[in-house]
Amino acid sequence: GIEGFGYGLVVLRRVEHRAPWWRFDQAPQSLAGRPAEGLRAGFEAADWLLANGDDESLLAARLAVHEGARLETVQRARGGDWVTERAMLRHVAGIPFSGAIDDKTAEFVAACDGTRSLYEAIELVAAGRAVPPGFLGVVRGLIGNGFLVPLPPGGQVNSW
Repeated sequence: GIEGFGYGLVVLRRVEHRAPWWRFDQAPQSLAGRPAEGLRAGFEAADWLLANGDDESLLAARLAVHEGARLETVQRARGGDWVTERAMLRHVAGIPFSGAIDDKTAEFVAACDGTRSLYEAIELVAAGRAVPPGFLGVVRGLIGNGFLVPLPPGGQVNSW
């Protein structure tokens, strides 16, 4: 039933004892670097998300920012200070995914240093304010695209 296909990535995975899964993404402008390792890491992230799919497991997980993640900002001077005009989270390792990010989400990503649970990182950044609805979906996307890496209990981040 596919009627068309543009420049993108389609990933299919058949796994034992579980339903197969698939995903599709718009392909980044360049796949230079080590995209095969990024695909492998994407399989691992998807498997982890399937195994830890409930909110309780996700909130208990310790996450760390992947060493290939970069925050790029464009700022302008206003009122005697620098104000962020736009910010982009970019991956410079594996598959170079990127996307716009707001200041609070960028602050949250930085708080994921592997020393605290996701719940603790959210509490640190939220500081008593309400967390936006759907935020755990954003976190799942950050894991799925390799910006945040789940740590095994007592473990360290795997690098690509």
